[in-house]
Amino acid sequence: MKLKIGDRPTELVVVAALLSVFFILCVSSIALKTETYDEPMHYRYGKQLTELNSERFDDSKMPFSVINVVVRHGIMNALEILKILPTNATQFQEYLNIHTARVGTILFALILAFFVYRWSRELYGISAGVFSLFLFVFSPNIIAHARLVTTDIYAAGMVTISTYYFWKFLKHRGWQNAGMSAVTLGLAQLAKYTCVFLYPIYILIVIVRYWNSIVDTVLSNKKMRVSRWGLVCSGYLLFFLSVSMLVINTGFLFNKSFTPLRDYQIKSSLMKHVQAIPVVDNLPVPVPYPYLQGLDWVKYRDDTGKGYGNIYLFGKLRTPGANFNGFKGYYLFASFFKVPIAAQIILILALINYLRRRKRYAFREDEQFLLIPVLFFTVYLNLSLNAQIGLRHFLVVFPLMAVFCGSFFRDWKDFGKKRKVAIGVLMSWLAVSVMSYYPHFLSYFNELVWNRTRSYKLLSDSNIDWGQNELYLERWLERHKDAQVHPQGPAAGKIVVSVNNVTGIFDPKQYGWLRENFEPVDHIAYSYLVYDVQEDQLRKVRNQSQP
Repeated sequence: MKLKIGDRPTELVVVAALLSVFFILCVSSIALKTETYDEPMHYRYGKQLTELNSERFDDSKMPFSVINVVVRHGIMNALEILKILPTNATQFQEYLNIHTARVGTILFALILAFFVYRWSRELYGISAGVFSLFLFVFSPNIIAHARLVTTDIYAAGMVTISTYYFWKFLKHRGWQNAGMSAVTLGLAQLAKYTCVFLYPIYILIVIVRYWNSIVDTVLSNKKMRVSRWGLVCSGYLLFFLSVSMLVINTGFLFNKSFTPLRDYQIKSSLMKHVQAIPVVDNLPVPVPYPYLQGLDWVKYRDDTGKGYGNIYLFGKLRTPGANFNGFKGYYLFASFFKVPIAAQIILILALINYLRRRKRYAFREDEQFLLIPVLFFTVYLNLSLNAQIGLRHFLVVFPLMAVFCGSFFRDWKDFGKKRKVAIGVLMSWLAVSVMSYYPHFLSYFNELVWNRTRSYKLLSDSNIDWGQNELYLERWLERHKDAQVHPQGPAAGKIVVSVNNVTGIFDPKQYGWLRENFEPVDHIAYSYLVYDVQEDQLRKVRNQSQP
């Protein structure tokens, strides 16, 4: 790839081609994908909001799901106007409902892809922007969740977009940039509760950026200077909070805004302690009731594990309950196997290159906006979050890392031939590795898991099986009518069991006999494991289990 500075037509063609590839991959790969476990609830909340009702029936459903409802409605209306929909085809229309709704997330993911390219280009140049976009386009985990009616891509997108505008604001100042930054910060709160951490992240970024000025101001002991600096900071802080609160209230339709904290039905222990503080319980909360209620429910769910079953890593299960704790480092371990090896190598090269040439970079001006959020979420998610039900929660750092990886390509025109060939090999490996899983991107594992029927030994849940491959199971059963699906007890013959059932996510005991004594001989779309259990083998297992 040879891009010359100022070669705008070539740049636009390449960017358009990559965005088109991403769109085609997303749309074409969902043709036979059934609803995941969570999609109906996300769609329901989005539809409920279009009916001007923001009341909660679940903890984590958010206003951004309105996008899926609106896009689905628009596409279906267009199909009806064009008379493309067949009459009396109820089942086909039900099929279209979820697939057209998914287009909303895909379109948002395209916007996110553009921002990855744009930010990398502004930081490191045209070549860097294109390579960052390539890494994003061929990220199997991004593709997998960009096709679903869930909020994980919305969260990843709003963390990136809002941080981008915060970078522009601190770099160029001005109330216009401040306005864009504050609005996107507020919009992020409507995407997923993970985005609430943008508030402390922004504060941390400001402290790092202005540390020298803060120290000089404090040590100067000049009251006028300290007062002026404090006044400016307070003004911007008040502005950001006011605008973001207004956006949040609008997103939740101003539902019971300014309700006193004492009137909330609190579940989590943290919020109960806050509610018990004198005076605080009488304060009106400046956000809608469903917003804080959902945040409280999410915290309660994470503390207790209620609502998402057992968590699984490397063949070990942990069951929710009192003093529930997840696996430390879960998302790093999951990334090690679910992020393409070529992408990991490029990230390592980018980090090495950055550390070696850090004097050429302006960390406080630029890179901290990428690295501080990545570091914050990496520490928090791997050490504190117990809801370890899939790598999707870690997606918030992926676009930022793609932008940072662009720094490795900033001097692309000066790369030697061997270095360019090596990069070409890495990029080709990345694309081939990802496409080898087409259309089952949700179940992607890199080449460290060479035998794909064994990936269940490492991870489970939405890393592999999220209920998305029921049609593939139905088609397989048409060719294997003698197979038994989810037998109620030990059985001989051709046995088919979903990954989540084999690993014990739902019930650790039900298929323990299968998990502990047999190995799968095949898989169905990676979500279902096929076993060939012989009668004599089963008899031996039964004899061993008898006292």
